[in-house]
Amino acid sequence: MAGRLHRLATRLQPGQAIAVAAGSEGALWVLSDRAMTGYLRDGSLDRGTFSGGWLRNGDRMRRDDLGWHWHAGRTDPWIKLETGLKVHLSTVETAFRAHPQVGDLVVIPCVNMQGHEGMVVFVAPAGARPTVAQLSRHVRETLGRDFAPVAIILIESLPRNSREKVSLATLYPLLPDGWRPR
Repeated sequence: MAGRLHRLATRLQPGQAIAVAAGSEGALWVLSDRAMTGYLRDGSLDRGTFSGGWLRNGDRMRRDDLGWHWHAGRTDPWIKLETGLKVHLSTVETAFRAHPQVGDLVVIPCVNMQGHEGMVVFVAPAGARPTVAQLSRHVRETLGRDFAPVAIILIESLPRNSREKVSLATLYPLLPDGWRPR
């Protein structure tokens, strides 16, 4: 309603218990008389999203020295494509893994200079090396044209750190021009 003031408070939390210090990042929580208080007909989704009247909206923010919050990405595995379609990264990963020539892969959520989200898929082949065209066709046929990644990058093997997790920092410089990790 025009002219009506609404109560709004925010906080950033790196985990569950403490607020973030200046210069740190955390999940954005919102307290407002306009925020929803739970999911309709599915209370199982409430855990981790609602707490004591607060709503965690999925944005990751950085707090500056003056107390301003700056957007620093998302905390969840969903991306919203330019078409408005929301995509869970595991949906795309599952489609790629179904291709017989895909051995290992990682889907990296990205954002371009205009703020549009997309994804880049790094693929390590299993046996015979597929072409990017073959993989693109497979994903389009499996999920539809709207789910196509910004780029598919074939790589001999995914770089791993000392704990055998994919080293995303090693892959970030290989992202296409104009795209950065989300």
